[in-house]
Amino acid sequence: MQIALRSPSYNDAFIAKSLVEKWRKAVAGLHDAKSAFEELSARLKIEWVQQWKVQEMQAMEERGECLRIYDVTLPNSKYSFNINF
Repeated sequence: MQIALRSPSYNDAFIAKSLVEKWRKAVAGLHDAKSAFEELSARLKIEWVQQWKVQEMQAMEERGECLRIYDVTLPNSKYSFNINF
């Protein structure tokens, strides 16, 4: 199998520049998200965090119905939010 090489075009440079910019924004957003996550985690009961870690490990191993731990239901609400993988 032979791969034809071509010279980089303007479009290639534009795509590369766009990807670099998206990467920079993602890294900047990661810092903010990490700070918020750590602050939230510090306010939770340690028992809850331990229980959630066990459930997470089970979900990763067994999948299927165990993935329902990622479903979010607000108390006293008719709305339910699901994250599909």
